[in-house]
Amino acid sequence: MEIKLAKSFCQAIISILSVFFFHISLYDNTIAENPKNDKTAYWILFDSKSDDIPIQVSNRSLQRRRAKSDTEFGCWYDYPVKPDYLLALREAGARIRHISRWLNAASVSASPEVLDGVSRLSFVKDIKRVSSYSNPREYEIQEIYAPAITSVFDYGPSYNQIAMLAVDSLHDQGYSGAGILVGIMDTGFDYNHVAFSDIVAENRIIATYDFINGDTDVIDEPGRQRDHGTQVFSVLAGFDEGSLIGPAFGADFVLAKTEIVLQEIQAEEDNWVAAAEWMDSIGVDIISSSVGYIDWYDTTQLDGQTALCTRAANIAVSMGIIVVNSAGNEGNTPWRKVFPPADGDSVIAVGGVDPSGIILNLSSRGPTVDGRIKPDFCAQGSAIYAANWGGGYLPTSGTSFSAPLVAGAIALTMEAHPQWVLADILENMKSYSLRPPIFDHIGPQSVLVDETLNLRLSAGFLPDNNYGWGIPDFNAAVNLPPDWYGEEIVLEAIDIPDNSTFFDSLNGSGLFTFIPELSQIGEDTAVFTSYRGVYSDTESVRIIILEQPGSLSIVVAPHPAVDSAVFRVSPNGLGRGNVYIRDVSGALIKNIDFESSSGNFVIVNWDGRNNSGAYVASGVYILTVSLGHSTSTDKFFFVSRR
Repeated sequence: MEIKLAKSFCQAIISILSVFFFHISLYDNTIAENPKNDKTAYWILFDSKSDDIPIQVSNRSLQRRRAKSDTEFGCWYDYPVKPDYLLALREAGARIRHISRWLNAASVSASPEVLDGVSRLSFVKDIKRVSSYSNPREYEIQEIYAPAITSVFDYGPSYNQIAMLAVDSLHDQGYSGAGILVGIMDTGFDYNHVAFSDIVAENRIIATYDFINGDTDVIDEPGRQRDHGTQVFSVLAGFDEGSLIGPAFGADFVLAKTEIVLQEIQAEEDNWVAAAEWMDSIGVDIISSSVGYIDWYDTTQLDGQTALCTRAANIAVSMGIIVVNSAGNEGNTPWRKVFPPADGDSVIAVGGVDPSGIILNLSSRGPTVDGRIKPDFCAQGSAIYAANWGGGYLPTSGTSFSAPLVAGAIALTMEAHPQWVLADILENMKSYSLRPPIFDHIGPQSVLVDETLNLRLSAGFLPDNNYGWGIPDFNAAVNLPPDWYGEEIVLEAIDIPDNSTFFDSLNGSGLFTFIPELSQIGEDTAVFTSYRGVYSDTESVRIIILEQPGSLSIVVAPHPAVDSAVFRVSPNGLGRGNVYIRDVSGALIKNIDFESSSGNFVIVNWDGRNNSGAYVASGVYILTVSLGHSTSTDKFFFVSRR
């Protein structure tokens, strides 16, 4: 194997400066008072900052900001917390754990009595609990087979997790992440494992720090404290031909030990924030994080702005850093949603799929509380092949391993296109992501005997809150211009009624034509399937065949309606009609006109707004349809998530 060695005097300087600047900024970032396993941690947020001199950062950090962001050195985030604020906290009896210049805050451990005294200090703007997360790691283990493949490298049992993202094709083109600096936050890292031998031999671990114990040793504790981090690091960057190859095996790395292992993984967000600020000062290009924090938050706060770790992640992105975070393993829990900081609108949240590309039950879902799609993308999250601390390999599962796969593939993308910023990378990833097709919901159709039903069907690949934009094809994203269509979308008709035809345009739409006979009066069904690759979706359309026009009626779909609704009016004549929506008091909320020009159903769409343009609240509403001299009234339930 020949790895690109672009290691120069400049990189050596970065390595020296990174350690130097970090120790200078210990006052700014991490305090040696940091206790283990503290259960009374709080964020103290201040009302103003020091304006003396900004902290120092490496030249690499400055260059990244200039090239990848609009944030200049010396911005508000670069100025430290006021020293007299910190002194006052100590005098009040609080023990400082970390200091955040980004949040203008300090995390402290304090008794209720001490906290009461701190709250009375004039400069204290707010006090919040430091959130943590005890992760009951849920496994969906499947046996791993090494397929017979032809490639530059022998990936062994790790092939599928690489090939799913088309990273093997990028490796064949010579990309390995060379020159990209990746920061990883996790439990600890056994980088003496053979999977990291090239990285260690070439001095590509630029800096390390243990935010739990306040030292630079991230490999000090054996057993489970090394377990999770070693696996994540190996999935992203390991290289041991015939066993395991990660996407970015040629990159440089900064390793932060932030997560405490007790019975399970115990993660605390102040470690995450401190590590992100440290990584920024060194100059990382990408942060890969497989943790989240929910103990002091709830799903109503998943707005991308509330959780302090999410705020820090958004600031990191504003500095030109790409932040990739696992979506979480909450799909089978009452939480179910993605966890902070994955809710950030600038954070790339990665869900997990099985080796065939089907979403895992445990993978956390969206949307965020403000309606944004989450996760953003998916990668393999079960039957993952990873390095075991102390030697050897093992199968493992969880979105913890989906995130480093995507982070590593992004490193190859940045190597191939160093001028691309986050928006460019996302545009290309979204354009070339494989996801299930989604039919426009058709609903029941009505047609009179001897009249023609022309039904146009369409299936698209809009993102959803299971897969996000889907599984990225990084080979296409790197080498082709953005293109939302990619391979053909095929529509097929199954068990369509007699005397009907279906024209398939092979691009996600088709025209179904049906003329019923007298013998077909009643109800029939047409089934349509759309597929692309391994994914498919099916739509069953009820067809109601009438001899005479029926009574006027209206149906709501879906029911209950969520955020918007589609009303399907079965007219009993031709002409202009009206749909009225009233609340239970009878007050008019919305009126919508429609035109009936045949015996078929008329589709009326409602966007969830009243006549003044404001979104309505959840509740029971009265629905009335009128056409000519006929009216029909029904109730429906509306759910607003806005």
